[in-house]
Amino acid sequence: MQTLRTAIQKRYRVATTVGYGPRFLHSTGQLHKGDAGKGLFIQLSAEMSEDVPIPDQPDRAESSITFGVLKTAQMLGDRRALQTAGRRVIAFHFRQDASGAIQKLTGFLD
Repeated sequence: MQTLRTAIQKRYRVATTVGYGPRFLHSTGQLHKGDAGKGLFIQLSAEMSEDVPIPDQPDRAESSITFGVLKTAQMLGDRRALQTAGRRVIAFHFRQDASGAIQKLTGFLD
């Protein structure tokens, strides 16, 4: 992701940051919301290779949600928060080989 970030920065001569989520918007929200509406946000997501249930109660195995569902909900919430604040967002979702797909995106910038 750093290589993609650097390629975008060099190609378009813009300031760039990179973070991973789903917690990125929470930790950097002031930066993203304080850009005077000029930012462009690229959201990359991928299928989880292994999903794990979140127990409904600490001492029970029953689960009504998985970490994959939680991660996806947070990602969609982050996107909606940016859009609601008038920010431009483009999203890419990779069903397989996210690393290879990111390398391919980076190659388009060379």
